[in-house]
Amino acid sequence: GKQGWIGCHTAHQYKHGCCLYFTYAGVQFDDSDLTTFLKIKRAATEAMLRYKGNLSHHHGIGYEHVPWIGRHYGPTGLALLQRMKQELDPNGICNPGKVLPPARNKGESDEQYAKRCKGLEMFDKMGLPGQPAPVTSKL
Repeated sequence: GKQGWIGCHTAHQYKHGCCLYFTYAGVQFDDSDLTTFLKIKRAATEAMLRYKGNLSHHHGIGYEHVPWIGRHYGPTGLALLQRMKQELDPNGICNPGKVLPPARNKGESDEQYAKRCKGLEMFDKMGLPGQPAPVTSKL
């Protein structure tokens, strides 16, 4: 029984397609609305990647998209970007976890790495009800 609205417009039309901009809004009634938003965001992003869409247009990639960046660029592309970040920011102080997932630590297990990455995701930063405090990187 909750109402809201969804809008869509096209921008930057090209020979092979255009960029669709979706906007949706509604009144937030309780904490379950944030959970609903995050489920919609995850489903929409999964659909974009499944159909070869892009995570972002000219606005760039931000922390909302970090969980999908490895799939978007592939393992080689992600490794290259992480190596460039390491060269330019060897102490990892420039926006840790906000553009790229962190590089894997030497000897870090898959489970440890997944947990560390999860702690840096946008979903944890938004404060889902009932979730533990986010894991922060040490500067």
